Amino acid sequence: MMKKAVIILGVIIELISQGVIYSQALQVVSITDNIVTLETKTGYTFEVENTGDMITGELYSCIFYNNLTSDTITDDVILDYRYTGFEIQ
Repeated sequence: MMKKAVIILGVIIELISQGVIYSQALQVVSITDNIVTLETKTGYTFEVENTGDMITGELYSCIFYNNLTSDTITDDVILDYRYTGFEIQ
């Protein structure tokens, strides 16, 4: 089991070094029904399913997969996200 975990970790580190997986902070800008819209500081938006505790204005640290297209962000996918705080405006 430990050998498998080390191999997986090695693959993840390689993907990060190639820029295939990256992190970015996003803010919740709207919540409609069960869909939360998150926005980057540069204006790109992404949607995730509402887990029930997200609030407009909150900041989330997101892990992205770039879909092997390093030249565009519009097709990137959020793999995971974690609450990081609330932005005061």
